Amino acid sequence: MSIEIARVERVEVDLVLASQLQGVALDGWQRSVPDRTVEELQIRFRPDDDDHLEEVVRTYRYAADQGGLIVAYDTDTSWPPPVGFALAHEAISGGALARDV
Repeated sequence: MSIEIARVERVEVDLVLASQLQGVALDGWQRSVPDRTVEELQIRFRPDDDDHLEEVVRTYRYAADQGGLIVAYDTDTSWPPPVGFALAHEAISGGALARDV
């Protein structure tokens, strides 16, 4: 797997991206806390719920406006799906990720 990290612009944030990122988050939490059921985690991460995704789009757009929606893509595929992401608000520490993205 080859990974590319990119900042996402506000105009790129739509329901499709929000759904993909919610799926990434749900998968990550399932792996991190295997004692939690999918139903418990879906209270917070609902990649198939359009009403929930509308809220999430606003959150992701706000982060993108701040330059803080950072997404990792698997570039080994023809249409690279997100495989990870981070939200940063306000000042970023100035570490390598902040400088290179």
